Amino acid sequence: MSDKRAWREWCVRHPDLVHGALFFAFFVAASVAGMHDMPLAADNQHYFFIAERAASGVPPHVSQLDPKNALGMLVTAAAIVAGRLGGVDDLLASRAVSIFAGALAIALVGPLARRLTGSTIAAWVASIAMLSLNRFVLMAVMGSQPKVFLVLFVVASLLLVSMRRPALAGLAAGAAFLCWQPAAALVAAGALALLLGGGGKRAAASFVAAAVGTLVAYEGYFLYHGVLGEQLSQAYLFPLQFMESAPTKLRPVLRRAAWVLGVSEGLTLWSLAPLLFVVWLVLLWSRSWRRSPDPAYSMTKRSDRIYFALASHAAFVNCLLSYQGFPDRFFLDPFMAVSSGWLIAAALARFEAAPVAATTRRAVAAVSLVALSVLAALGHWDYRYLRGLHAQRKLGEAVGKLLDAGFGVYAVGCTHLLAFNHVDNFTPYGFFFRGVAESLQVGTGGRGYRPLRDGRMPDVILVSRGTYLQEQPWFETEYARAKRDDFGNQSVQVWLRVRRGSGSVSRDTPGLSADSP
Repeated sequence: MSDKRAWREWCVRHPDLVHGALFFAFFVAASVAGMHDMPLAADNQHYFFIAERAASGVPPHVSQLDPKNALGMLVTAAAIVAGRLGGVDDLLASRAVSIFAGALAIALVGPLARRLTGSTIAAWVASIAMLSLNRFVLMAVMGSQPKVFLVLFVVASLLLVSMRRPALAGLAAGAAFLCWQPAAALVAAGALALLLGGGGKRAAASFVAAAVGTLVAYEGYFLYHGVLGEQLSQAYLFPLQFMESAPTKLRPVLRRAAWVLGVSEGLTLWSLAPLLFVVWLVLLWSRSWRRSPDPAYSMTKRSDRIYFALASHAAFVNCLLSYQGFPDRFFLDPFMAVSSGWLIAAALARFEAAPVAATTRRAVAAVSLVALSVLAALGHWDYRYLRGLHAQRKLGEAVGKLLDAGFGVYAVGCTHLLAFNHVDNFTPYGFFFRGVAESLQVGTGGRGYRPLRDGRMPDVILVSRGTYLQEQPWFETEYARAKRDDFGNQSVQVWLRVRRGSGSVSRDTPGLSADSP
């Protein structure tokens, strides 16, 4: 037997491995272009700071107040530690592990779709649809985004249930929850699916026990560092007390639905996969729940299909009730991608009895793949307009000079500048997201917040997001705006502490001058 023939036969025997390897390689090849140039943006800046601090021995929730479960940041921290051992820059190490997670998630989507549907076409459509969905690739390349790791664990858990590996599926579901709290729905959905789909009580128990095991190991990390109370307070009590509130009107839900389905600015190419997901849901409710004999939708005794259906509903409802920005939809993206493939495969199956079955199926499959490939090619693969990392690093060097001169620097909304210098923030309040101001009001008895450390205020305050500090009564009387164009170009305001009763800066500040307050 020739080597070429043997290779072909191996590929036929292992379609999932071949499919996954192809999309993994494509994702990595398309991603490396942005690793060295793309700046850190938005929430990724403070996730990188938390990960860098964890790599340096300061646990999440201690380095910065943050309500999100921190497994994604701890994985990034582990990559940073490994990178330091090999002489790799922290940011590049964080991006390497993120790209790996994103590529592996994409690689597993196709095999998941094929196992759920029995269709190779569904696998191809699902993989390409996943590549086309909004900004997942972008966030994977930027690095430090916990919901990139969430997607990997969601897809892995669904796939492992289809492979009848309930314990490993439970581990993945638990890991997804430890990346983002709403993914707790996976644990409930998986256990229920195994019970309803014929997996039995033993499989369901293994699934739940493994998920609980991940939680125990995770909490053990914080117990070891002596900060378990702080972690529990921030991850569970803080969101319930200051962040979560069910919508009381229909309009916010409809507005979120428009964002989630990609129709907030009208129907576009980017609306395709989300709308196919809605069609799939409609067919699911109209057919499967009535025990339709159609094998394309039948849920009877199929734990993996029941799990997929229950989890997709949970992810969709979560987006409708609490959608803050596009990364929140990442939880739903795998379900949108796979349901798109599922729907198209089911539609193609309708042509089997037609006289032109083969020709029609090939034509529809080709058009679907070409259309989704165009979407994937347009799906934020061009990083030229996102260059700016060099300027951020230069800004980090400027902050380093202030730190070397002994200044206390407090960063709000731009803690990545401290991560570049491997230092803690002046206080853990480095980002004033929803609920922080309210919690500070309660914590200070309504007196307002002052960023004190060892009884003193910071010499320099860097602000790039939020106006909470500027609204405090002490801010404009004790700080003056500095003149520094390079900080302004990065949308970072620099404020210097001034002498009480005078307009002069309290200390000579390298490279900075201030206006009178």
